[in-house]
Amino acid sequence: EFPMHTIQYCTNGSLSFHLIKGARLEATVFSRDCEDPSQPVDWVHPPAQLRLYVFDEFGKWVAGGYYDRKRQREGTDFVTFSGITGFEHSSSDWLRDKAPPKGLPTGLYVLRAYTVGYFQTQDVEVWAQKGTSTGDIPVYLLVGAEIDVVIDFKTELLPAPLPDDVWSYQFRIEAYDEDGEMVAANITGVPQFSTGTVSQWPWPGPLNPAQPQGVESWVFQLFGFGEFTSPENQLVGPNLGVWLNPGDPEAAMDSALSSWYKKRFGYYFPCDVYKAKGKYEFGEGDRYAGSKRSYGIPPGTYTIVAQVWHPEGVPFVGGRYVQLSTVTTTVTCKGRSTVVFEMDLLSRIAGFTYTRNYMGDFRAGSWLTNTLEGASATFTTYSYDGIYWQYVQPETYVNTLALVPPGNDAGYQSQSRNVVTTWGSDTSGQDFYLEESGVPIPEFPLGALLTSISAIGAAIILLRRRVQQAPNLMQ
Repeated sequence: EFPMHTIQYCTNGSLSFHLIKGARLEATVFSRDCEDPSQPVDWVHPPAQLRLYVFDEFGKWVAGGYYDRKRQREGTDFVTFSGITGFEHSSSDWLRDKAPPKGLPTGLYVLRAYTVGYFQTQDVEVWAQKGTSTGDIPVYLLVGAEIDVVIDFKTELLPAPLPDDVWSYQFRIEAYDEDGEMVAANITGVPQFSTGTVSQWPWPGPLNPAQPQGVESWVFQLFGFGEFTSPENQLVGPNLGVWLNPGDPEAAMDSALSSWYKKRFGYYFPCDVYKAKGKYEFGEGDRYAGSKRSYGIPPGTYTIVAQVWHPEGVPFVGGRYVQLSTVTTTVTCKGRSTVVFEMDLLSRIAGFTYTRNYMGDFRAGSWLTNTLEGASATFTTYSYDGIYWQYVQPETYVNTLALVPPGNDAGYQSQSRNVVTTWGSDTSGQDFYLEESGVPIPEFPLGALLTSISAIGAAIILLRRRVQQAPNLMQ
């Protein structure tokens, strides 16, 4: 019931209402193989986070997930969730999902569990009555497949170490099913050399032996979506947590810095977040709709796509290597497969651009548009402090520098030249000296300027009113 009360100036009043005790859910999540009947299997990836979500009959998330998170435990094959009664009271829940503390009314609920390396084949439905507790509801998770991706790096189509002009490279390895939906991902930083054997926590083993002369190949593991590729990200694995707590990854999850991020933002993204529509995503309307929950790889045939990015000055430039072959693999439940393919170093086109200043002297020109137009592709980048560069596949390109917008040689005369590239080459020294064209740069129309100023002013007033009316939730 939602009582109403009328008050007048210089008076006071009171009202009362009842809160009805909601339902209480009890559930146990089990680790199983894909046999028929399925057999118990100790948790494969301890201490990875394990969460149980509760949805109502309309698909709305109503309980579980964050405040009652558990972990896969070594030497066991089940985890018990007790006392799920709805959303608890916390500022992070409210800021993240606008989820006020609230119990569970009578109704039909669906239980779904998520953790790295596992998948659930059937939704578990349970009827819950307000004021009562359900019995222990079993939820079965099946061990997913593992795909080991071995990548050989090549320069001029020959095996060669990663170039040593940057200290590490960031790889994104993704797996797509036959419908084009992303079902697994791995984000890993690979050093240009490795003086010791490297494994990828929490999966021990000498995946990548020492390569002090430079990394020529690397092994990436795909288990689905894990802490480093999903909204359930924690300070673990190749990021800050293990550095804070070496040898104690579980304590790293509970580190002060990790807790601060979780409380303040609700999620933690050390590097990137995968977003793609599909059955493993967050619900529509969620703040992070499309982001992947921790999950495993079901049986099927998948296409493997690899990308490599690295910071090289400003702005951020990527795509230094390219995967030329289409790679697919078929896996079974709890199975393991290995794919091997190469990534080839692209050609680099770089140069410097100069423009005239008010004294007529040449100076570094920024934010000029560089266009590389080839027979099969066109690339665009911009100069920064006079420098521009781009990585491209071997071809003959028309290299053009221009002030765009406005284009049409307004401000400076554009210049073009032909550039021939080969695999792994560095075609530097493509410098341009842009002369003033005498064509005036179009002024911003007065009418549009006034309209923009009015819109900005209205937005500032509206924002100020909202800030004054909103409660101080951070307190």
